[in-house]
Amino acid sequence: MNAFLEAKALQRPAATRAAAILQGIQERVREQEQTITAGVLQRWGELNPVIAPARRLAILCGHPRSGTTLLEQVLDSHPDIVSAEETHILHDEAYLPLSRGFSEATSVLQVLEAAAPSQLRQSRDNYFRFTGLFLGKPLGEKLLIDKNPALNVLIPAVVRIFPEARFLIALRDPRDVCLSCFMQLLPLNPVSSAYLTLEGTVTQYASVMGFWRAMLPRMRNPSLEMRYEELVTDLPSAARRVLDFLGVTWDANVLQYHKHAQAKQVRSPSYAEVAKPLFKSAIGRWRNYQKFLEPFQEKLAPFIKAYGYE
Repeated sequence: MNAFLEAKALQRPAATRAAAILQGIQERVREQEQTITAGVLQRWGELNPVIAPARRLAILCGHPRSGTTLLEQVLDSHPDIVSAEETHILHDEAYLPLSRGFSEATSVLQVLEAAAPSQLRQSRDNYFRFTGLFLGKPLGEKLLIDKNPALNVLIPAVVRIFPEARFLIALRDPRDVCLSCFMQLLPLNPVSSAYLTLEGTVTQYASVMGFWRAMLPRMRNPSLEMRYEELVTDLPSAARRVLDFLGVTWDANVLQYHKHAQAKQVRSPSYAEVAKPLFKSAIGRWRNYQKFLEPFQEKLAPFIKAYGYE
């Protein structure tokens, strides 16, 4: 850990601009928490027949290093499911066109409220068309899983543009999540700049998962939280629960996800892990570094309690 702390300190001087951008992102998240109410989300959710015929879509998000890639590969092994892993299509092709003509100071709520049904239909068409092009094959009638931890902060935009969407949220012990993020070697960008200190890592975790906890009771969209620990200790039961939630019949191929992952490109930093059979060694790893996490226990405590990791 001392070596990690020293290495991260060497990186921090180059992260000033990225950290400033992240601070702005976190401020926008707080703004959404305050302005996007249950009434707003309910009203948006009732617009689906006005926008377009419903599509089969599930958003798979959560904090990085929470098992999103593992769950995505399990689901992608099912013949009735196709997944798009960590693209920017939803943000760039569905949300950003709605924000054109507005100043940078315009709130997400104002942008989404101003969207006309014709604009929302165009955003939907753009999203599914570009996703099909990215995957190199038509989506057809398959269920599309859009997996990206960054989509947490786009939950209101998803509800507005895709009111039929289901949400899958990957959970893992917050202490293991923060430790794992801190120990990752990642290209420097606004999000990874948070991982240059343990304090920054915990603050970013609280921003991302705090936003989910705020949105969950306000949403009408179906949602399911899936714990990483359940996936690796009892994959058959966990997979059945997820497939039932998604309205997809059981298929034993999901239990051989690692063989499926070996035959495709995986873009997540977890690519090496998901190409192997399940292992449990990452559960509770935080205990080896407990003294380093103790200063941040108070900030993580609400999440540890809420998710049953006490």
